Amino acid sequence: MGKYNARRYTYKFVFEKGKSADLAYIVGVILGDGCLSNNAVELASIDKEFVEYFANKIAIVFGRLPKVRALANTSGKKVIMGKLSQCRTQYRCRLNAKKVADFLRLRVNDLAWIKTRAEKIGFLKGLWDSEGSIDKKGYHLRFSNKNNELLKLFRDLCRDFRLCAYISDDSHVSIRRKKDIAQFYALMGSVTIKRKQNIFMQKFNSVLDTKPFI
Repeated sequence: MGKYNARRYTYKFVFEKGKSADLAYIVGVILGDGCLSNNAVELASIDKEFVEYFANKIAIVFGRLPKVRALANTSGKKVIMGKLSQCRTQYRCRLNAKKVADFLRLRVNDLAWIKTRAEKIGFLKGLWDSEGSIDKKGYHLRFSNKNNELLKLFRDLCRDFRLCAYISDDSHVSIRRKKDIAQFYALMGSVTIKRKQNIFMQKFNSVLDTKPFI
């Protein structure tokens, strides 16, 4: 058997501009729940469909499909989900590729390239899938993050689509008006995470029957 030649198996990719909306989604997730190291990009979540969706976006943009693996919670530690604390299995996908990580780091550090309608929607969806929630007491949507600049960016992008969005308590962006909720849902093209989708339909089913302005 011949010796392994690292150079021979160096991963190469050519980014296609037609995939910029998918790239914007990936960057949105990285700024939310994702992780970008020197040599890899990964996502871990209790929502398998979210991790699978992210992995498929990685495959579309970079030509390699990361495997989605179940990480059983054998430690007994609880995963905090709002007011619920449960022992849950996590799912993770990881792409080990330094060139991909370097490429993504440039896009994460400078978001000025996000300009087109499709790119803005992809970026918003990535952020929403990561940090978005539906308030269970009131009737509004929230995007939560500790980074105030990211909150402002999310708010401003929503306003680009004529959504009434505002920052509350320096910790989250709220969307409250029924027509804005309907339009946001239409922009996102439904909700990626099943448990969020179920809550969404339970609370806003009548709202979603109205035709939003897009």
